[in-house]
Amino acid sequence: FFDGYYLAYSINNKEGTCTITKCVSFAAKEITVPEAIGNFRVTEIGAYAFANQKKLTGISLPEGITRIGMAAFYECCVSSFATSSIACRINFVSSSLRSHPCVCL
Repeated sequence: FFDGYYLAYSINNKEGTCTITKCVSFAAKEITVPEAIGNFRVTEIGAYAFANQKKLTGISLPEGITRIGMAAFYECCVSSFATSSIACRINFVSSSLRSHPCVCL
């Protein structure tokens, strides 16, 4: 449980990483994805992981994110996106926001 929202995840034991697979929010407007969950680095946001979180307006992703799944933020009103990873920015814009009229980055 993180500040008003739950993050579900899957673990890749071989790589020592995890993927955020679902967010259940109780009115959280801004979400910060942690760098790690337990001993597992968060490296991916799964497809539709934050879909339909209509109150979500801001997302902050850690440096280690290397992949964002298709429509990860579908039907979100994200107007604030923070990450220092260039690869993450490119992937986010190209695969996660396409044809979502509410998103305005």
